[in-house]
Amino acid sequence: MKNICCLALMTLVVFSTNTQAESYRGKLFKKDGVVKAKIHIDGQVDNFKVTQLKFPKRYNKYLDKVLVNSPNYVFEFDGEISENNLIIDKMPRVVADLEDRVGVLTKSADGSFYLNDQKAEFGRTKKIYGTKFDKKSRDYFVGKKVHTQGHMEDNTYIINAIIPANLFTVGDNPYPANKKFEKNPLKYILKEMPKNKNSQSLEPFRGTIRHRDNYQATPGDHVFVVTLSGRQGDIPGSAAGHFAIGMGEVQKDLSIKGETFNFYFKGEKEVLASNTDLVSYFGHLIQGQVNYRPTYTLIGYARSKEDMMKVRDIFEEQLHRVRTEEGLEITPFYNCTTTSNDTMREIGIKGAHEFAISNILDYQFYLPLSQKAPKDGTDASKLSQLRYILKRDSEHYVPRKAFESFAKAMVYQSKRLKLKRTDYIFLPQTPSERKMGGISYDEVLAEGNKIVNFSKARDERIAKEKEARKVLADESSTQEEINAAKEVLAKAPSKEEDEKQIDELLYSID
Repeated sequence: MKNICCLALMTLVVFSTNTQAESYRGKLFKKDGVVKAKIHIDGQVDNFKVTQLKFPKRYNKYLDKVLVNSPNYVFEFDGEISENNLIIDKMPRVVADLEDRVGVLTKSADGSFYLNDQKAEFGRTKKIYGTKFDKKSRDYFVGKKVHTQGHMEDNTYIINAIIPANLFTVGDNPYPANKKFEKNPLKYILKEMPKNKNSQSLEPFRGTIRHRDNYQATPGDHVFVVTLSGRQGDIPGSAAGHFAIGMGEVQKDLSIKGETFNFYFKGEKEVLASNTDLVSYFGHLIQGQVNYRPTYTLIGYARSKEDMMKVRDIFEEQLHRVRTEEGLEITPFYNCTTTSNDTMREIGIKGAHEFAISNILDYQFYLPLSQKAPKDGTDASKLSQLRYILKRDSEHYVPRKAFESFAKAMVYQSKRLKLKRTDYIFLPQTPSERKMGGISYDEVLAEGNKIVNFSKARDERIAKEKEARKVLADESSTQEEINAAKEVLAKAPSKEEDEKQIDELLYSID
């Protein structure tokens, strides 16, 4: 594609449109016991200013050894620079790179990429479960207007995060929802969106599910964010999905500068449990959710800044713990969903399942079982977990159920939640050689248990096959060991058979 779009390149470097504070991007480090920031200027990797970080004492604990000693991560700081001090009044957020650029991605005949008239390349990626952000991924965005995060190296812009542009905004909508959605948005979210033909669509869209009091968004309005990432198509063990809450602010151009409070355990996706910018959260070339599965997001408008800052500060404790404490485990009572539910309740934002009328009608209300369980992330007995599951609404600990409960509350209890408007955003999985995901499961005792058991058995089988191959490759293996290894591999399904088994299981979810 030779013709290069000549639209003016929109660059958001160093400063945000926030009138109360400026935003700076850079790296965190500690020297002589003092937390410092290496602030980059103009998006250039070799042009920076070192400052000492000044922050409220309550953040001492949360600027922990993991956060400060993460040189591969870029942080955004809202504050001001005075002499050699960077003064901030809230914890920094993770971003994918040093600057934001919006433009049309094109590809020339020689295979070079351009963002508008700026030569561009895609940055580091890596294989996760055998697949990475690949040629199919890059080509998917060609010809589209995109929002990126990257940095300049010499005369080339290096892209490290990418999503469709103008999706997270309250302004003009280039991605309108279909007529079925417009007719009954909540019904569409609950009944139609989970169907594989819809959840695996490659077309993003945005629609409004509730609008009160003729509300018109204005710059400075704060928003509540709740987002569900669906199942992966290649790893059945992740079929429960991921849940996150967050906040944001309407900018002068009506775009939303937002973040999630990303409660995430350490793993090969390199996700750092932290406040994470929306573009990075969804579109990072390695960590981004849409590289692995489709996502579904609710944006609730006009919640007070004070409320959102309060819940952000409360959540810091969980982000700090999951970064630093050994032995924490994901359980029905300690996961991304329970921590989000518990935190939002502090400011009165809760799912429909937590309102009185729902509790009266739920069978769990009448079960004589203890609902108490450890909240510190430590393991508990299977009986304790079962009792918790039976007593608590699944909306409290299952990502999809929680998301749907919030959607109902944001429609039917919007006044009590102090929300003037709620938008729904569907962001598809970015195509690659990875199999397409879809909606996550919503029923834990039957559907969820079936998937978990399948996943465990599959992991055990794969481990045995791997060990068998080692035996056959080892010249010191005995004939008995060799025969046993050959028997294991003879029973192993082919790659095609394995994928078929996964498809049959996961396609039953909708």
